[in-house]
Amino acid sequence: MKLKHQLFIAVFFCLQLSVAQTNSSSENKGKEGRCMSGNCIDGMGQFNYINGDSYKGSWKSGKPHGEGTFYYKSEGVTYVGQIKQDKFEGRGKLYLANGQLLYDGAFKNNMMHGKGTLNMPNADWTYQGNFVENKMQGQGLQSFTNGDTLEGNFDNGQANGILLFYDKSSNKKHRAEYKAGQFIRILK
Repeated sequence: MKLKHQLFIAVFFCLQLSVAQTNSSSENKGKEGRCMSGNCIDGMGQFNYINGDSYKGSWKSGKPHGEGTFYYKSEGVTYVGQIKQDKFEGRGKLYLANGQLLYDGAFKNNMMHGKGTLNMPNADWTYQGNFVENKMQGQGLQSFTNGDTLEGNFDNGQANGILLFYDKSSNKKHRAEYKAGQFIRILK
């Protein structure tokens, strides 16, 4: 249950960020803000939105496009990476207000999509593997701060099927069955 709750928080956070980024896009179309330096049409420039958000980086046809940095004031989150037509697209990193790296990996249409690493804030685990639309999906490795690991298939954000569980305290590997994120049993 703790895993589900922590994953929900991360996905909710990324979805909020996606909405915030979309809102910033809408503001950019109406130029509700100001180009503070450079060329915010075709080139390199910094644009400050009236809500306190900002973007610094490449511009194409009046939209963020290429490499750049978005800062979201209300969330205190920073995105650094590739942008295509004003959307997170390609390789990027999300940082929390305290500078902690939240996610490093692939994005598609403002969502975690492809290979990446998710570091859960105030949680005891990290996930490294595949994402589909902000959810852990496919092969991945979940590493816990106590040294335990869980490796195998994740479906819809949850461990699913037969996974390899490494128990650091006993220094043993076990095959473990999970269904929709719930531990079922250790297999012999």
